[in-house]
Amino acid sequence: MAWLAAGFAVAACGVGVFALWWTAAAFAAAAAALAAFAVVRVTVDGEGVTIVYGPLPRPRTRIPLARIAGAGTREVRAFREFGGWGYRIRPGASGVVMRSGEALEVRLRTGSLFVVTTDGADEAARVLEGHLVRASATD
Repeated sequence: MAWLAAGFAVAACGVGVFALWWTAAAFAAAAAALAAFAVVRVTVDGEGVTIVYGPLPRPRTRIPLARIAGAGTREVRAFREFGGWGYRIRPGASGVVMRSGEALEVRLRTGSLFVVTTDGADEAARVLEGHLVRASATD
């Protein structure tokens, strides 16, 4: 009978190790996905603003220049203003808020705002305003 008890103990340990391995693998996969999509790239060019999430070209958010009325910068408080991090939507504004701090603020022709936190928001706003001036001069 002792060998049967020992067998059950070994089997229980094996199931426990398998469950632990499975949990660790699931946690590692989730952590890798979060880390990959925690990186946001913001591009401002003659066609508008593009935000790419993670290392791949998709998913992305595109705001065409024709939808943009103006641009500026502002300090964003992630939790106070948007309720957290990520793609956030609130009345009159939406945005990609990955941290508190410097953000590019895009004023849309609809009257709403789109905010994206990024380093170099001042430069991005100047470049976007320059493209808007050139686009209005050619209209």
